[in-house]
Amino acid sequence: MKARYRVSRRIIVAVAVVLVAASASAQGNTSADSTYAQMLARLRAGDTTIDFQGFRVAYAHSSAYDPMSAARTALRQRMNAALSTGDSKTAALRADSLLAGNYTDINAHVIGASLANQAGNQTLAKQHAAIARGLVRSLDLDHRGGSPGRAILLIDPDEENVYGMVTGLQRTAKYNTAACGEQVCDFSVFHDPRSGRATTIVFDMTLIAHKVLGAKP
Repeated sequence: MKARYRVSRRIIVAVAVVLVAASASAQGNTSADSTYAQMLARLRAGDTTIDFQGFRVAYAHSSAYDPMSAARTALRQRMNAALSTGDSKTAALRADSLLAGNYTDINAHVIGASLANQAGNQTLAKQHAAIARGLVRSLDLDHRGGSPGRAILLIDPDEENVYGMVTGLQRTAKYNTAACGEQVCDFSVFHDPRSGRATTIVFDMTLIAHKVLGAKP
């Protein structure tokens, strides 16, 4: 899956229009770190009844959150390169590394499930698949994306690629990042290969944008 990441300059301009610049407090990070760690421990223990939306948001408010990480982008590229050459062992290790830094990474769970299934580890495959399903459901794709008021909340730019993977729509190079009320929205154009039509999907990029600026939403 080829990722397309936004240059943060557009996000910075959009946030400047929104005029939100409160600094994130250390206490807030500590609380979010604790919440994320507790939910992560439950997931790793096999509890997939957690609030996946809350899990994603807790991660986005934690001190580990870094949606524009160049190191993660490079690691994802190495994972994809291993997949393209059929090196499943290396690809699995790269997926594990991505999840070690961000357990909300939907694509890494999907790939982890597929590779575990190939390796005959059905228990691990089912765990990754169940987590991926929970994370995707938290995006509420059936009811969101049609307008700024119903924008799909993202915590990672790669989740736009996940949208295309789940819906079967093809992401184009056309998009616009702008302020929409007190949010920062990405208006991305997708192509429907079945109907031949283009449709614009609205994503809420506010959490990503505030992290880029070091501000608290």
